[in-house]
Amino acid sequence: MAPPPSVPMGNPLGSKAGGSGTVKECAVLLWLQNPGTHRKSQMSVPSRQQVLRLYKHLIRYGNQLIYTDKKYFLNRIRSEFRENRKETNPEKIEFSFKRGGTLLRNGRVV
Repeated sequence: MAPPPSVPMGNPLGSKAGGSGTVKECAVLLWLQNPGTHRKSQMSVPSRQQVLRLYKHLIRYGNQLIYTDKKYFLNRIRSEFRENRKETNPEKIEFSFKRGGTLLRNGRVV
């Protein structure tokens, strides 16, 4: 789950601002124009497909580890998913999903 690449795109503010920016820069410009509209987004509960994709990526990540005990890491991932299989609380599901995504992005849980 790598962050999206910075895709060049035309200037959203028209030709007066000059130059072209990346998608990230455009999002920041739009937020600066309307700061009240950017609130903490309510992420919905991840779908079964998203959770399975995260599991698959974590297992692949674990198989590529060099300086960490692979068996421990893979067993830990499998046990976490098994323990949370029957979870119904949307907040806990979302937290666990974000935690797994953070592990993939940063290589560690913060």
